[in-house]
Amino acid sequence: MSHVIISQGYQEFIGEYVMQPWVENVNRILKDEGYKVRVFACGWRRKSFIRNGVEVTVSKLLGTLKDPFSFDIPLRILLAEKPSIAVIHGLQHLLTLFSLIIYFLRDAPVIIIVHGLYPSNSRLVSFRDWVLKFILQVFRSSYMLIALTSYDEQILLKKWGIPKNRVRVTKVPLYITQEELQLIEQIKEKNYNYIIDSSNKIRFLYIGRLDYYKRVDRIINIFYHFLKMSKNKHPDVELTIVGRGTLEKILVEMVKKLGIQDYVKIVGAVSHQEIWLYYLTSTVLVLASMFEGVPRVIFEAFAAGKIVVAPNICGLTEVIQNGVNGFLFDNDEDFLNTLAFVAASSKSISAMQNANRKLVIEKFNLEANKEEICSLLRDMQIRNKKP
Repeated sequence: MSHVIISQGYQEFIGEYVMQPWVENVNRILKDEGYKVRVFACGWRRKSFIRNGVEVTVSKLLGTLKDPFSFDIPLRILLAEKPSIAVIHGLQHLLTLFSLIIYFLRDAPVIIIVHGLYPSNSRLVSFRDWVLKFILQVFRSSYMLIALTSYDEQILLKKWGIPKNRVRVTKVPLYITQEELQLIEQIKEKNYNYIIDSSNKIRFLYIGRLDYYKRVDRIINIFYHFLKMSKNKHPDVELTIVGRGTLEKILVEMVKKLGIQDYVKIVGAVSHQEIWLYYLTSTVLVLASMFEGVPRVIFEAFAAGKIVVAPNICGLTEVIQNGVNGFLFDNDEDFLNTLAFVAASSKSISAMQNANRKLVIEKFNLEANKEEICSLLRDMQIRNKKP
């Protein structure tokens, strides 16, 4: 049995509680490898759900305690059958800390998947990180950290002091499944005329949370300056923002204040299928985060045959090749000039889009790469076998 700790369910994107797709991918890989997967889910506004035959245990304290203080989950883990391997998603929550201690006390092999170790000035985050580092150094049980970017790996090695033999890097959980590729083709076929009509327009697209760290306000501001600079040169240009978050109302007011309501659409939450249609009718996916690992929306954009414009930071540089499958910018001026270039270069952008689609099928396909993670799982179990 493999226990999987989840505190990654969210509602902001599509208006319903779901696990993040990369977490679902890990569960799927475990199932395919022959593990019986049991998921422990908890937290305020966070809820897991059963998919792919996964057994889910949701915190009964979900309605009264805010994430990450659902302490009944570590108790459930203590009382549950000892797993052949335990998988913990993320190091962001106190839940993972207490669960990690229990697994170590039970001498269970643990894999911790790390995504997005951003620098922070928060004393609480610094204290949490210190405690986690201490635990990983004191408990010398069998554990492995899987970093989803080389950027995260370097933080674990240099700032956390984790031994090199305890860290592996693989982006496979972020990759696209065969079912998703098939769904894209179905949506393309069903909406063929609408997609063709949209191809003559320049549509910048943002998909994600609307919060401080994602800097969607920066995207709107740069787009506003792009409109001023282009002076109606591109009358069919628009910016579409898909997602939910704490800044949604502020962003709506910002658009009104700038007087660009005719060019900016903030559509809020949409369904899974609608998300793919937004990708297919866009020109380019745009990101402007302060810090970032490798958001899965990049691979989704590639799968839909779209390029990505993003800041030249963190793990983004490990996937986006400047001028090949997207563009990286260093500052606001560079960001503005990149939008202008995309708007003026339809033929070269079209060629890049076609190459991106091929890249996902050949390289960023989950089924073609999952052996990379399966070998790590087997290695962990072999190491943990008692003489």
